[in-house]
Amino acid sequence: MLLLLCVLAAGEPGLAPVAVASEPTIDGHLDDQAWEQAPVLRDSLVQQRPDCGNPMTEPMETRVVYGPRGLCFGFRLFDSSPHGITVAASPRDTDIATDWVGIMLDTFDDDSNCYVFFLSVAGTQYDMRLTEAAGYDLSWDAVWESGVHLDSLGWTAEVLIPWSSLRYAAAGDQTWGVNLKRTMSRTNESGYLYRVGDDGSIRVEDFGSMTLSGVPLNLPRELTLYGAGRLRNLPEDDEIDPWSSLGADLKLGLSASTTLDLTLNPDFGQVEADPDEVNLSNWESFLSEKRPFFLEQSELFAMPFNMFYSRRIGSVASNGEVTPILGGARLTGDRSGIRYGLMSAVTGNVREEGALLEPAAAYTAFRIVRETSTLTSLGGSITSVDIPGQDSLNYDWQRVAALDGAIQLPASHALFGELAGSWSSGGPANENGAFQAYLSKISDRLDYSVGARYLQNEFDANMTGYTTETGTIEKWARCGFYLPMERGGLQNAWGNLYLSHDATPQGTVTWKAINPSMGINFRNRCHISGWTEISGAHTDRYEGPEGFEYEGDFQGGGSASSDSRKPVYVYAGACGGDFRNGSWECYDWYLAVKPTSNVRLELNLDWERTFRTLRWSWNREAAALRDTDWRSAQITMYWIAGSALSLRLNGQLSRFRSTWSEEGEMSSGDGWANMLLTWRFSPGSALYLLAGQQAAMPEPGEYTRPTTTLFAKISYLL
Repeated sequence: MLLLLCVLAAGEPGLAPVAVASEPTIDGHLDDQAWEQAPVLRDSLVQQRPDCGNPMTEPMETRVVYGPRGLCFGFRLFDSSPHGITVAASPRDTDIATDWVGIMLDTFDDDSNCYVFFLSVAGTQYDMRLTEAAGYDLSWDAVWESGVHLDSLGWTAEVLIPWSSLRYAAAGDQTWGVNLKRTMSRTNESGYLYRVGDDGSIRVEDFGSMTLSGVPLNLPRELTLYGAGRLRNLPEDDEIDPWSSLGADLKLGLSASTTLDLTLNPDFGQVEADPDEVNLSNWESFLSEKRPFFLEQSELFAMPFNMFYSRRIGSVASNGEVTPILGGARLTGDRSGIRYGLMSAVTGNVREEGALLEPAAAYTAFRIVRETSTLTSLGGSITSVDIPGQDSLNYDWQRVAALDGAIQLPASHALFGELAGSWSSGGPANENGAFQAYLSKISDRLDYSVGARYLQNEFDANMTGYTTETGTIEKWARCGFYLPMERGGLQNAWGNLYLSHDATPQGTVTWKAINPSMGINFRNRCHISGWTEISGAHTDRYEGPEGFEYEGDFQGGGSASSDSRKPVYVYAGACGGDFRNGSWECYDWYLAVKPTSNVRLELNLDWERTFRTLRWSWNREAAALRDTDWRSAQITMYWIAGSALSLRLNGQLSRFRSTWSEEGEMSSGDGWANMLLTWRFSPGSALYLLAGQQAAMPEPGEYTRPTTTLFAKISYLL
């Protein structure tokens, strides 16, 4: 109903930054003389939820000053019930239900990219980059200063963003796009200075603007030194395996918008384990990236057809050792709407008792994107890997190249296209292409898309990317709606309808399905959703040497959650239906408890089972019926002592049982736990202390002797 839709807020507020001789002290108190020189913007902001388009119920005052070091924001966030403010601490870059204030800066004023800085009432920093082409990059971390203070009027916040943490066109006079956001957990409100989409999507083109005069060119010159050490016992021979490393990372600003990162013997190691998960497909699990070097500006290296998968670099060898990365370099820039990134890394080899398990290699990835408007762009991507001849191995290489583009059409439509090719030392010179095209309607109320993709038989980007099924023509159509609601306790409703049809060029159907889903969000932040999937008869070409044809399936599921602002938050989901001529069911439970503002406990339980599914047994080289049972319990505890010190306890127990109709039962399991202490003792510098254990479970209830690891790392930013 149109009468229920949100209305535009009247007025066009504006920020007026003032140059000062020196920046204020960032301690959360707005009592520095610098703030007295800045005009005050008092505004209630425009609600995005719960009453879209209405003013927020509490006003906010904003001051902006800038000096030789950087850009400063001062906020007075009024609250008529200050004792009701939800103060909840969380680790950096963790979004939880509490009060937040946010800053969004489009430093190139190109309506396509922005920096995002959020600060919670508990002092937690949360930053990211947003680009229209690649979406959110939550892994981006900048060095910036902040402070908060609670008082009888609400709370105050100060933020200093150094010029060296931002990229902009050049020194001198600047016009930047800007937006502000406020979240009030007590009243379930969130709002923006300049209105965004009704569904909460941040549209950079909707930002306001502010003018800065005489912006200095403060190029980053950062040298970070690190030292790391590890003691690990090897239970099979009762030996201690020591390891230590020293390294350095150098960041050099070549211009206001171009940065060169160099690293020598970098510490790419992860201080947390990849959680175990069930994988019943014919493909390896796709793992998330957690290593700092690959996380920074990772959105710039998002390439078509998954042709760059950073976990290929420094992967785990067959004996469990991580392949060492000897050095790396990254050049990134943004100039006149052209964004580019060049990354290179060299890995060493892994040997065990003289045998070569993982060869040394050199990896390169390059990406360039020209954005001429919000939905119009042209991009190019290249990846390369070279493996020199080692031991009995001959020289091996692979190259992948791609072009992609988008054209903005009338009525918020856009046409997207991608094409790629792969070449390798031992691969064929034809049938090695990949093509995709689709048309989309982009709107915060109603959107749809229709497209097709063709992966030829010999397209292969797996040496640097993640390639699964090839030799397939995929077609799909999707439509979705988002409906704000102001009736009773409802907040909004959403729905999607997805149709897909995959087949080989010869006409063998590998997948066809229709998938509707729908959900309702309530004003108290509870939610309920459901989905179904109806698939027709299809062939899995990778199940056995010749493939299996499976009957059509009917599956469905649903989920519900409570109010995440409460001390106890619960999520529950269930699904099931037909699967590979048998059946399937899964259950997912998540519980979060906040006994105090500084402590958070999380429990995640997963249970997934299949019954009498038709699979290929490679042991018997014949088709057989198979039952599986996967169970996992993961528990996490956070203790946050301010914005600098945190302690995390994390552990998981998992078990997988497989029963074949002709072979009997096979079982495996894993258990691990670690404790991580993080102390950010100065901006950009931190100390990490990790203690952990891991043990396998070859038989139910019987664990092997655990491997114990003690790890320490200190990094210091000069």
